[in-house]
Order: sequence, then C-alpha cells, then structure tokens
Amino acid sequence: MALGDIVALALGGYLFLTLFQPTGDRLERLDGYQALFACGVAGAVLLGATAPLAFLLQRVSGWAWLNSIPVQSVAAALGIPLAAVVATLLNRSRHTTAWRRRLLRRSAELNADLTEVLFDDAIQGAWFVELTLATGKSYVGMPTRTVYVAASEGADVELIPLFSGYRTPKTHELRLTRYYGDDIAALTRSHGSGQRALVPRDFRVVVPLREVVTARLFDPEVFVVLNA
Repeated sequence: MALGDIVALALGGYLFLTLFQPTGDRLERLDGYQALFACGVAGAVLLGATAPLAFLLQRVSGWAWLNSIPVQSVAAALGIPLAAVVATLLNRSRHTTAWRRRLLRRSAELNADLTEVLFDDAIQGAWFVELTLATGKSYVGMPTRTVYVAASEGADVELIPLFSGYRTPKTHELRLTRYYGDDIAALTRSHGSGQRALVPRDFRVVVPLREVVTARLFDPEVFVVLNA
C-alpha cells in the first residue's frame, strides 16, 4: 500500500472521528499519539467497508482509467466521502445523542472532571446547583446544559438563576440576598408573545468554570431547614 493510500485512510478516519459527535468529543481529550492511533484504526475499518465497493466499482464502471488504479487506492479515496456521509447520518439518530452523553460522562469520570458530572446529575434529576465564585459571590439556579463539550480551562457553565448571594468571609456560610423566581415569571408572562417574547432561558447566567471555587447540588427546602 502506497504512502498516499495510508494518508487517505488516516484522513478518512480522522474525518469520521471528528464529525461523529461521540468520538469527536473524545478525540479532543486524547494526546497526539492516541489520536493518531485512533485515526489509523478508524481508517482500517473504513478500508474494510470500501474495499468491496471499490472492487465492484472497477468491475461495473467500464472506465479504463479507473481500472488502472490499484483497488486499495480507490478504496482509500472512497473512504473520505464515506466517512463524512456516515458520520452525518449517524448524528441524526436519537440513540447517538444518548450514547454521546454516556461517553462524555464516562470520560469526565475517568478524568476526575467532577464539576461536569455534577451538572449532568443536576440536569438529569432536575436539581438546582449552587456555584460559589472566587469573589465570594454565589449563584443558585437551574443548569441549562453540561460543560462536557468544553472540558478545558476556557469552559463556561450556564444556569438560569433562582437566587444570588455570597459566602461570609470567615465562616463561608451561604447568605442568599436576591430571589429571581418571581421577577422572571412576571417578565415572561408580560412579554410572553410578540416579537420580543421572553423565556426563562433568556435570563441565564454564564460563568467561566475557572472562576468557580465550589459547586454543589442545592435543594431550597433543605436549605431552609438547615438555616432556620
């Protein structure tokens, strides 16, 4: 197999791994050698799928120029568009979305990215979360999505605020000073139709993950009992 065929197979494997959402997320967490190996394996799988197609195409096409090309070269070239088409079709499946979330969670658990796992637990269980920032400011709210897709120093967390407050400097007790629930409900009702209709997600707060000191699940009823 020529070097160009190997490059084409690796390119097809890379294209599939990048475009297919579950593997694309995982590929971002791999180092260079691991990513190269993964692309090679994906390329080999593509070769197994395209080799019979290339052989059949050469037999039925009747094109002399195509028959003069080695079958493995035709198969390697076919792997590039096939990778894009298959990845796009698979991404449309609802099973792919569920599989992607499971893989992201598993990857976060293995990497000890527990803030991501906490947000996923909150979303799946309809919990509130409390975030304490480096400034001492605290937000309590409903997370709107996980941060799995941006597991890095530049990642952000996003939530619809219910309360805001602060942690006391000495004892670090949580003091809630502002309740947003009634205001958000009133504004969404009064602007619930027309060109500038408001929905709760319009009030979301985006916080850089690097600014978060602590994160935890939050139950308002439990907080009231413990701080009576």
